[in-house]
Amino acid sequence: MLHAATLRGELDGVLEPAAELPPAWAELIACEHALATGAPEPSAAVHEPDAPGAWLLALFRIRTRVTGLRTGPLPAAPPHPIAGPLAHAWSALAEGVPFTGDLTAAATLARRDEWPALAVECAALAALLAARDGDPRAALVHARRASRMARTESLPQSEYLAGLVLARLRRLTAHPHLAGRILASLRALAPPHWGPWMEWELVLAGGTGPTTPGATALVHAREAASSADSAGMHAALAAAAQATQGFQLLVADARAVEAMLTPDAETTPEDERPFAAFAGDAYVLCSPDGPGRRIRAVALPFVDAARVDGGEGRGKRIATLAAVLGLAGGALAEDECFERVYGFAYVPEMHRGSFDVLLHRARAALEGHARVEREGDRVTMTIARPFVVPDPRMVEPAEARILRAIASGNETARDIAAATDLSLRQTQMLLKSLADEGECAAEKRGRAMLYRVEDTTFSEPTRAIRGDRNTPVADDR
Repeated sequence: MLHAATLRGELDGVLEPAAELPPAWAELIACEHALATGAPEPSAAVHEPDAPGAWLLALFRIRTRVTGLRTGPLPAAPPHPIAGPLAHAWSALAEGVPFTGDLTAAATLARRDEWPALAVECAALAALLAARDGDPRAALVHARRASRMARTESLPQSEYLAGLVLARLRRLTAHPHLAGRILASLRALAPPHWGPWMEWELVLAGGTGPTTPGATALVHAREAASSADSAGMHAALAAAAQATQGFQLLVADARAVEAMLTPDAETTPEDERPFAAFAGDAYVLCSPDGPGRRIRAVALPFVDAARVDGGEGRGKRIATLAAVLGLAGGALAEDECFERVYGFAYVPEMHRGSFDVLLHRARAALEGHARVEREGDRVTMTIARPFVVPDPRMVEPAEARILRAIASGNETARDIAAATDLSLRQTQMLLKSLADEGECAAEKRGRAMLYRVEDTTFSEPTRAIRGDRNTPVADDR
């Protein structure tokens, strides 16, 4: 079947025989061919809803309108038991409205009727919807399923979609190095249609070198914030919002980035971890006027306040205490304060001495900025003047920075050390530990030791395109 061959990436010689098919089928194959090759997409013709192939063509138009970050009204959803729920799911994500359809039933029908690309699409959309609606664990299950199915079926466009969704889920679940590795691989292979969304995700995962409008605007916003250029930052943020206005899922990303770059924003993302690789480490702006707020490193140039560095070792605990009390904006119960600082429950007879020492050291470290006191079983911090302090609980660990550097193409310990601003010795020690734990792979090549990170679900689409499925890039755990 010509359509199946097109989906498999077998593009040579399909357009001429396709012209002899019913009009909707001919247009669909021409559209799939254009998507895969980067050629201009044929103009949309009007077809009867029940015409052969019309339901697949309608779904194609809706899917590519959303995934390509195009603007304008979405076409009507086709009245079809598989394509209908898929179209409504894309519309829900594009417009930011609830989805009330049944993708499970649609996936069952897709498998029964041997539409593997649509079964992959069902799983990918289920992942995006679950993540949007606050269930990242279920979303990751769906994303992994979509990636594995797409790899098994050897369908390049399905692999691009599934890989992109998996990368987004890796970023949303605080694994930007895995997201970066997936997206770098996809970007090198996928046709131009996928570029805007892929580069958007790659920049938010800490990647560089975007060429598409939305992702480039994100980078410009970050650069402007780093230079305390408020007008430039807001102009770039407006451009990012404009570039994604047809896909509310990404509009929400743009709003989160704006909140993280703007120190006086009224609200901040409930979970900042998906944007940490983009916006930098976390700080708390402590103020005598009320509860403090968390800001990211990239926004520090906008803040007119003294900076109190926590330092290493014991200093990190002092910084954590200051961050906890600053965010509270008032007194905290002793046991609650201890648990927020140390991460485990307070047992007075075991922990009071250590906590007393911490409070004493904090008073000395914060002298001139704030006064830390214990009154009965309450701990307070009275702030004399605004200051910012690192929040070690939200700082990207050195191990994560190393993994992200590897995923960005740095293979040797020396290159990784340079990319992370860590010493070569510290980098070598952490690389050994990460390799021992299976977080990265080490391979000796000549006299050099090279490192790489792998996602245990993702397999490079290169294998599908080249027809070589015998040696997967990574085995499933």
